[in-house]
Amino acid sequence: MLETFKSNRASTFLITTVLSIILFSSLFFISQDVNNQVINRSLLLQFTIDSPKWLQYTISFLLYVLAVWYANFVVIKNQILGSGNHLAGFFVLVLLAIGPNLFLENLIAPTSLLIICFFDRCFKIQKTAKPNPLILDASFITGFLCMVYLPFVLLLLLVWTAALYSGGFNFKGWLLSIISLFITLYLAQGVLFLFDLSYFPTLTGFSLQFNQDVTKVNQIFYYSFLALVLIAIPTSFSVLRFSKVILRNHFNLIFWSIPVFTIIFITTHLKIGQVSSFLFFPFSIILGQYFIKLKKKKLANLALVVILILVVAFQLYRIIQPL
Repeated sequence: MLETFKSNRASTFLITTVLSIILFSSLFFISQDVNNQVINRSLLLQFTIDSPKWLQYTISFLLYVLAVWYANFVVIKNQILGSGNHLAGFFVLVLLAIGPNLFLENLIAPTSLLIICFFDRCFKIQKTAKPNPLILDASFITGFLCMVYLPFVLLLLLVWTAALYSGGFNFKGWLLSIISLFITLYLAQGVLFLFDLSYFPTLTGFSLQFNQDVTKVNQIFYYSFLALVLIAIPTSFSVLRFSKVILRNHFNLIFWSIPVFTIIFITTHLKIGQVSSFLFFPFSIILGQYFIKLKKKKLANLALVVILILVVAFQLYRIIQPL
């Protein structure tokens, strides 16, 4: 199984797609209610709050599958885990699948794509001597994420970090990032004004969207997954000593993103089970690097199979739990 995901064959793409359909389809049946009376005023919710559930489910399902494909594309293009490696996409699939259900109102499906796109721009910034146009793009994406939840403004710290690694960061680039962020929010306000819609960036965006109970079984599963990430982190640090400069910069950015996204997650007052919906991209790369470097390949294959079985079992448990 490990060798399959480490290759770039058509069969790997097919397997990833089939697994995505299986794991994300189970989210259709996970019960979750959203209290629309206390729902936040985030931009996306202006358009989704009255949408029928079947439409929300379909859109979210397609966005989740697209996120897995996009994550694979970004990681392979930047050769973060080597050439043609699909392990990051596999772990993005696993981490998103154990999140909330397919309500578009929980915002995870659209924001996951924006987060992957944000990392793609930051990786590009680090590889260019003239980062200002890409800083504009990354700040623009940050502005869209701020429309979902205001504390995403902290992602500007990662934009500046990536620009510093490029060696071409200056005051002009810093000012450009700030202006781009405000222009994005200003244009959004203008467009919404034309449609007679009000919008204010919210500080309570996610905290009201995840009211799913976290049982002891859920907690054991989530903490076990976090423990696996903690075990994998030291292996990723080896990249900082023995790899090319650009790859070291990519992993430095990934490591810096963990405290930034953790702070954003803490502000939501969510339960520990939803942390994977915020940190899925850096976690997937760290776990992918760990399994690549694992010397005992039979153990790595067994671990991947066990992880897949546990995720499927966890999904089944969440489906039958309300019963």
